[in-house]
This record gives sequence, C-alpha cells and structure tokens, in this order.
Amino acid sequence: MSYLKRFWHNIKNSFYNPEFYSQLRHKRFWRAILILLGVSMISMLVICVMLGATVGGFLKSFSSDDFVDTYYPEGLELTAKDNQFTSNVAEPYFIPLPDGDKHGPDKFTNAVVIDTSDNLTLDQIGAYDAFVVITKNGIAGKEESGEMRVITLKQANIGDFVVNEDNSAVWAEAALKFIKIAAIPLLLFLFIFGSVFVTLWHMFVLLFAALVVKIIAAIKKIEMPYPTAYIVALFATIPVLILNMVLNTFMQVPAFIDLLLFIVIVSINLKPLRAQETTPIEAATPIEKTTPVTETN
Repeated sequence: MSYLKRFWHNIKNSFYNPEFYSQLRHKRFWRAILILLGVSMISMLVICVMLGATVGGFLKSFSSDDFVDTYYPEGLELTAKDNQFTSNVAEPYFIPLPDGDKHGPDKFTNAVVIDTSDNLTLDQIGAYDAFVVITKNGIAGKEESGEMRVITLKQANIGDFVVNEDNSAVWAEAALKFIKIAAIPLLLFLFIFGSVFVTLWHMFVLLFAALVVKIIAAIKKIEMPYPTAYIVALFATIPVLILNMVLNTFMQVPAFIDLLLFIVIVSINLKPLRAQETTPIEAATPIEKTTPVTETN
C-alpha cells in the first residue's frame, strides 16, 4: 500500500472504526506523528491558498493612483530639510482614522497629526490622540507602556526628502512590486513554518487530551497505557481538525464544541477487546483394534 493510500486509510478510519482504534496500541509513535503532520500541512495549504487568492485579488485591483486619491490628503506636501519638518498646510493638521480602523487598546482618533511649531511638549503630543505626530524635529508615537517616544530626523539620519501626492504614488507602486515578488516566498514560508508549528502545538495539547482518553477508557473498563492513550488522542483529534478546517471558512467554532466532538469520537471508537471464542476439542474416540480374519480350508 502506497503512503498516500495508507494516509487516506488512516484519515478515514479516524472518524469511526473501533477495530482500527483497538489496533493503535501497535502503532509506531513516529508514524502517528507523520499523519498529524500531513493533516497540518493540508490545513496550512488551505489557509495559504485562501490567503493567496485574497492577496492576488487585491494586487490585481490595486492602483497606486487610486490609492493616493483615496488615502493621501489632497495638496499636502511635507518637507524634511536640515533635520527639520515643514509643511504647506495650516497646523495642527489632522488626518483622522476611519471609524472602522479605530481598534486596539488605545483606539486613536487620528492617524497622523502634523504640528511643527516650536516648543511642542509631550503632553500636547499626547492630547492629539494620534497614532503618529509629526513634529518639527521628528516623529512621535506612543509605546506599549503608554509613554510617548520621539525619534528625531537627526537620529534617523535619512537626509532630506519630500512627501507629496506624486512621490507617494511612486512609493505605492514600488511597494506593490515588492509585494508581488515577496508573496510566493512568504506564502511558502508560512506553509512550512505553519505546518511545523501546528504539529508541535497539537503534540503539546495531546499531552492533556491523552488524559481524557484514559478517563474514558477507565469508565469503559479498558486497560490503556498512557502512550497508547496519546496515539488514540492523536487520531481522535484528526476529525476535529478536519471539521474545523471546513467550518472555519464560514464560522468560528467554539473550543467546547471541539472538546465535545473529541469526547464523542473517542467514546464511540473505544470498545473492550472481545475475548476470542474458543470451541472445545472433543475427545477422539479410540479406534478398536481388529484381529485380521484368516481363511481356513
């Protein structure tokens, strides 16, 4: 039997086959892990295909000019020269966040605020309630600790530059080309890393799932060592992973549903081994010895 046929055989029997589960005590550990890895790879392949389709659709419809027209403030020009920012708009200049993008613990009102006035204090910067504040000497933002941090142009050492509608379109087009080049390697990395991570994560979770299997086995009065319970838990997890893979495209499956499904699969597949029926061998009837008859004249 080829590897793919064996793999499909194991996947199919993991849903329901008490005889298959009764034979798992003879299953080698590394073979079971390879099957789990295969299921993880299928799961990550589905995720990568869906993500690739989403990114591909975005890249196909993306237009740098439309992006700038939609998101870049009309007429704004920001100049960095001699380690100082200047702008061509009345300040403070606010670029608000769309209502749908106000997320996170801080929930900023503004994406960017430009204020290049002298003697701007950290308290004033914080009061702007912005993700980024462009000051005269640099860029300020709030750290995870809640403290404001300012990175000056002198510290960044990036020289003089101008930000306007024209070069923003050029930068957007360059970013689009980079994403197109990097998309396939990134998806390949996600597939490999994700498959290994999902496998290792489930190997860790199975340490506890095996205890659930042992409890169910004890209730059914089935003797089961922990290594066997671990492998049983591994195979009982496969239907849960597959159903999650299908259902998660439509809805988020609660964790207690996963646990309930796992318990049901283990319960219907764990059955005591039937004692072999033996037929008593009947005692053989002794053969009577016969005396040869001799003819007489």
